[in-house]
Amino acid sequence: MLTEDVEYITLKEAIEKVGNVTEFIIADSKIEGFCLRPDSKHWKEFESVGFTVHDGDILRSQIRSVVENGERVEIAIKGENIKFAVYGELGITKKSRFCTAWQIDAGTTSARYISGYKKGR
Repeated sequence: MLTEDVEYITLKEAIEKVGNVTEFIIADSKIEGFCLRPDSKHWKEFESVGFTVHDGDILRSQIRSVVENGERVEIAIKGENIKFAVYGELGITKKSRFCTAWQIDAGTTSARYISGYKKGR
């Protein structure tokens, strides 16, 4: 029988890891292929605040600003990964409060962007 080494982490350790993250990775596929794609789950939410399919750089910049200025909240351990949210204002023609969702994969110290959506949707 094979056994796998699994990193078990306490909530206290997860909170510390989230607090220490300095590298936030935003894949193009999450911006152009998810947030700003007209047939995606949250497209209407981004469109409602003025984003178009051509505004990837603006959205990336605004998400980075949210991460730099927002509080890291709703920390949860999901399997071997840590998920958390950062809330902030996004938009071009008007601003609305959005949740940006992040994940720290097991064995890494960076967080990757996994989703964004309007708060209170």
